[in-house]
Amino acid sequence: MNWFYFPISWLTSNVLKRCVFMSIAFWAVSVLSYGASRIEPVLDSLCVVVHLSPNGDAEILEKRVMRVEGDYSEGFTIVAPLEEGSHLKDFKVFDNHGDHYYEYVADWSTVHGLNGQTDKCSIMYGDDGGYKLCWGMGHEGYREYWVKYVITSLVRGYGDCDALKWQFIAPGGKPLPRFFCVIMSLEGHEFVPEEVEAKVFGFPRKARIDGTVTVWPIERQQLLAGEHVTIQCRFKKGIFTPDLLTDEKYEGHKSSSLSSKNSSSRSSSPSIVVGLLAIAVLGLLGIIAFVSYTAYVRRRR
Repeated sequence: MNWFYFPISWLTSNVLKRCVFMSIAFWAVSVLSYGASRIEPVLDSLCVVVHLSPNGDAEILEKRVMRVEGDYSEGFTIVAPLEEGSHLKDFKVFDNHGDHYYEYVADWSTVHGLNGQTDKCSIMYGDDGGYKLCWGMGHEGYREYWVKYVITSLVRGYGDCDALKWQFIAPGGKPLPRFFCVIMSLEGHEFVPEEVEAKVFGFPRKARIDGTVTVWPIERQQLLAGEHVTIQCRFKKGIFTPDLLTDEKYEGHKSSSLSSKNSSSRSSSPSIVVGLLAIAVLGLLGIIAFVSYTAYVRRRR
């Protein structure tokens, strides 16, 4: 049998066989093209700098150093649901020079792809009451993104102390940072161990108190899938003058357990799920086509 001639004659023999052949070709091309295009950007470092105010508000500044590749057009950070009385405000995104602020878009769904999202930012609201702060990643290459926002009344006054507990890096984020740190400071005041008790949840590392409250990993610098960085701080009375006060003791305050409330991963990308589903469907079509082709060849023999 002429094996060079056979595929050509088989392809042109009838419509059914052509459809089988085309489905195999479409499956292979789709899988290869999807795998090639979905190259995730690399997040070399994520530093979260928290500037606390005497009234308990917190200005949070995230510095992200990334290598952007593939067709990813959107960057985002997840903010957990806020406690009653707290609000998110003053969301801004700017470049590494600090002189180019991104344009805020009220409805992020109205901009699509690289061209539509470049130099723009927006807030999406989750069903759980949390936030997804989005911005366009722009052109490929090494980039720095500065994401800034304010959470009011992050530090609250209790009967026995002033305190906060907050998830500064959400679990399940993609891409995971190769290096990260969280640095918390109060303007005009240096924290000392005698007045601050700090605990870290979601990552096996203790906080360091030396003027600031810092989570700075040494032995292992990279977060693993499902890990997060949640910090609880109890401050001695007299450091803050919080806007929100309660006579309850902090130890018995139910809403302080944010680590369990905010530990679910909300950052999985729907596009990845859709892509995997498409690959599964195409794979099934490919198997059917291959079985049909094998049966056809056996009949011809």
